[in-house]
Amino acid sequence: MSGKLERLEQLRGAASFYVFVHHYVRHNLPEAPGVARFFVFGQVAVLLFFLLSGFVIHVSALRRGSLTARDYFVRRFRRIYPVFALALALSYVAASVQAGSWVPPNLRELGLNLLQLQGLDRSPGQWVDCYMGNEPLWSLSYEWWFYVLFFGVFVGTGGKVRWWWATLISLGGLVTDVLVPNPLSLVASYFVLWWIGAELASQWVDEGRVTIRRQAPAVAGALLVTLGWVAVTALQAHKTGAFDVYHHPGITARHFITTLLVVGVGWAWVRMGSFGIELLLRPFGRIAPFSYALYVMHLPFIFIAKTMSTGSGVLDFLWITPVLFALCWVIEQPLQKRINKLIR
Repeated sequence: MSGKLERLEQLRGAASFYVFVHHYVRHNLPEAPGVARFFVFGQVAVLLFFLLSGFVIHVSALRRGSLTARDYFVRRFRRIYPVFALALALSYVAASVQAGSWVPPNLRELGLNLLQLQGLDRSPGQWVDCYMGNEPLWSLSYEWWFYVLFFGVFVGTGGKVRWWWATLISLGGLVTDVLVPNPLSLVASYFVLWWIGAELASQWVDEGRVTIRRQAPAVAGALLVTLGWVAVTALQAHKTGAFDVYHHPGITARHFITTLLVVGVGWAWVRMGSFGIELLLRPFGRIAPFSYALYVMHLPFIFIAKTMSTGSGVLDFLWITPVLFALCWVIEQPLQKRINKLIR
């Protein structure tokens, strides 16, 4: 596996490709409404990203044995920000192309995005939207703050009780978000989901396997926070007379339930021998090396390409996909490698 967890890389590539097609179908394939039914689970793919990220970051930390703030955050910064900056630039270009002229850059929105405080407008406490409508960037802010929280938990706690600290952080995020809605509390409440991936990594590194017995506490912690968000959603529904699963807190409760279902389905699939997974995931291993760039850049690229449409969403897909893939590969391979050498 050349030092990498090959199956997880393939899953990452598959999730990134799915989110790309999810947005492409929604924005550029109106002539095939039936196809859209197969690509409505874009946020499920993002939740899978969280689990995979928790696993990979914890494996890396455990293999290093210890973390220093300088080394850890330099590595995280150079992995996230160069591609992120290009995605912000492309988002601005896309907005200008759609408008037919250069649009005001909205420096406040840009600044708060650079501070990883962006999100979708489904939460009443949201401070700023994703820059120039690049919606996938909402999860990038979550990832960054998960990295920050992970460092604190990994460095400041004992290995056997880290799941408990993750649960406490998420419960604190839930309570404070209910009292004073804000994006940082909301992100903190999701941390327990990301931490499931970290706990899976911990046992995998220790024992080379994953068991229900050892994973039960972390999953129970996530279930506790899930029940909290379900209760908050039920109380809101009682007050308003409507059960809304498309806006906060309903969509948050849905995310938690969905993540636990993903974990359950994945566990059951493994227990049944992972039949078909090799055939299903192998092609996406080729996308994995540029999956991050694909995730953050595909939507503005779709917006730009839409202005050069052939008139057929299917035909457009045949030229947009290879051009987009080539762009993302250049960004994440030769360009990112040069950046890694410059930022040490």
